[in-house]
Amino acid sequence: MNKDIIITDADIDITENKLLKPKGKFDLERRNAIKYTDNVDIIACAGSGKTTLMCAKIDILTEKLLQKKSQKGIAVLSLTNVAVNEIEKKLGINHKVYQYPNCCKTIQKFVGEYIFRDWYMSKFNKKLDSIDDDFCAMRLREKINMILKNKIYTLEKKDFRFDEVYTDGIKIYYKNLNMEDTNLGMKETTSRDYKEAIINAKEELIKEGIFNFKDVFIISLKYLKENVLIKKYIENRFEYIIIDEMQDVREWEYDVINELFENVTFQKIGDPNQQIYDKTIWKIENELKIKNSLRNSINIAEFANHFEVKNTGMKGKIQNNIKVKVIVFNNDNINKVKEIFGKQIIKHKLDEKENAIFKMIGAVRKQHETKITLDNYIDIETKPIKLSKVEYILKKNLNKYSIYKCMLETLYQAYKFVDLNNYAHIDNKDNFFERIEKYIDKEKILKSIMKNTSFENICELEKLIIRDTLEKIIINKEYLDNRIKYFYKQTIDIKKENIDSNYFIFENNEKKIKIDYGTIHSVKGETHTATLVCETFNGYYDIDNVFEKHIRTNKNLKTTKNFLHKLYVGFTRPTDMLCVAITSDTYNKFVKEINDLDVEIICIGDDDNET
Repeated sequence: MNKDIIITDADIDITENKLLKPKGKFDLERRNAIKYTDNVDIIACAGSGKTTLMCAKIDILTEKLLQKKSQKGIAVLSLTNVAVNEIEKKLGINHKVYQYPNCCKTIQKFVGEYIFRDWYMSKFNKKLDSIDDDFCAMRLREKINMILKNKIYTLEKKDFRFDEVYTDGIKIYYKNLNMEDTNLGMKETTSRDYKEAIINAKEELIKEGIFNFKDVFIISLKYLKENVLIKKYIENRFEYIIIDEMQDVREWEYDVINELFENVTFQKIGDPNQQIYDKTIWKIENELKIKNSLRNSINIAEFANHFEVKNTGMKGKIQNNIKVKVIVFNNDNINKVKEIFGKQIIKHKLDEKENAIFKMIGAVRKQHETKITLDNYIDIETKPIKLSKVEYILKKNLNKYSIYKCMLETLYQAYKFVDLNNYAHIDNKDNFFERIEKYIDKEKILKSIMKNTSFENICELEKLIIRDTLEKIIINKEYLDNRIKYFYKQTIDIKKENIDSNYFIFENNEKKIKIDYGTIHSVKGETHTATLVCETFNGYYDIDNVFEKHIRTNKNLKTTKNFLHKLYVGFTRPTDMLCVAITSDTYNKFVKEINDLDVEIICIGDDDNET
């Protein structure tokens, strides 16, 4: 144990009063995890209150370091802004963790600020432009397109991943191979042309200061090993590093963090059962488990435990008599699955609970020609909503670079609509962007986006860009005004679920229940009152596959862990009731094993069971 810092029950009592609801208490498991001040791997089960536990540890450690007048602080790093924002929400923006020498950031931002920006400034003597995967891939595609002109379609048809081109600062790589050694599946002469185009385009982006996150980490590791003073600075500044969602840290991210904090007390926290990627680099050594779920009922926890990739022995807290429901359907009655879910909500009076949330989820949303995905369960008639082209194109974007990308796309759509080949003479999108580049002040637009990210403001900014840019191309102002006016009035019919929160209203005996639906990936971290997990297809039926892997323990089964993790995430979202919808084929295949799980089986078509 770290002898310099000792955390007592009295310390925990103080932070307990700040972070937990009135009379809320940390149990022995959580107190032991908070007290631990040496290197540790904390395995926090689903619904364990991981963020609250982490905030308690942060609160106490920052106070202890201040009390002993230490010159060192703690670094709290996470994979996403969502997690960082959640910590800020619980501790407050004025908390000591946001004051020097402490810090709380995403891993990407930390490495970018402390290592990568220094490398770029030393090499190019100017500021970076952007670090963003989507924006970098978009600009790479555009530059390659400019070099190759009309040949780019060949590259796209061969599923070339623009987001997997990266650099170590000297060479260009595609996936894990030097670009010179990469086989693009083309004739040697053609392949050489493409390789040269990709290398030249990436080199241009490097000079312009546009990078993806993998670039940042690969370059930072090299730079870190060449500049020992950076590592010494980090070791002199930080006493602890706490990594959140450790199961999702990728190898090239961890290599930098591990090198940087080699001689700093390292605490990792996460749940291997909820990892996003098929592969994890988390080698769990000094393990400390949080088994008690504050979210799930006892029945749900017992069911979910059968599908753990990493055995945590999770225990549910909520005690109710609602068994896990397995809803069995066939192709003819799949549309009744959601009705059964709604009826079960009413039967157990879950709709009467305050702030109740009900969700219907599946691993795969996108429709398949012959196989079942989440959309097959919905089959809801939706009234089309009228949206302007500007609104439609911008509606779903989140970060400033995605918004900027959509603005350019909308500008091109406006140009095509306005021009009608009467006043401008640009024959394709690439020529258009090449011509209007001098009229676009990207930095000014990005700053405007950051000032006010409201949807209405973005639309107004887009309209201004369209007018200002097209005025430079189309001379006839009266014609331009009329055409732009018509462009804004143009509408397209799209289904409601494509733009708003995805939900439907279940009505039964004058009761109306809102049920949201979406992919399992979209609900990670959420808590629901009741959840319906639907079997879907992506190369194979996922629940069938998971039953084969876990219930029959078929160790030779070839499957991706990704699906196993997704389903586990889905199974552990609800507090009160879990329903699992499976095909009759899956049920018939595992009928004995399913019955052994102590679940309630509802076969659609059996009127007694459906109520």
